[in-house]
Amino acid sequence: MKSIKPVKFIADSLKGANELLKNAQKKAAELDQFKGEIVIITDTKGKSVQGFFKNIEFVIIDNKITARYTVYLILECEKIIMASAHTDYVYDAVDIRKTTYKNYRYNVN
Repeated sequence: MKSIKPVKFIADSLKGANELLKNAQKKAAELDQFKGEIVIITDTKGKSVQGFFKNIEFVIIDNKITARYTVYLILECEKIIMASAHTDYVYDAVDIRKTTYKNYRYNVN
């Protein structure tokens, strides 16, 4: 069995990493349209988070690039709405879509 030369292995790994980075940048550009919008983001486990979309960043978890979506939750208190300082993260989202305030509910009594 022939072993792979270290230089070739490193070159192949860099090529793969650059391709993943290019795909991540493309996805981030597509999702840029959601900044400042009220969105519902659903992850692979069915957990969903609603709020003002802030940004997307890519992190390495378990040796794979994972997208982390950040939203600011909206609080409704006595008929007044405001963005919360609390930030929520969703990893590996499978669905992100705009919503309207009338479809959004996070009540504080």
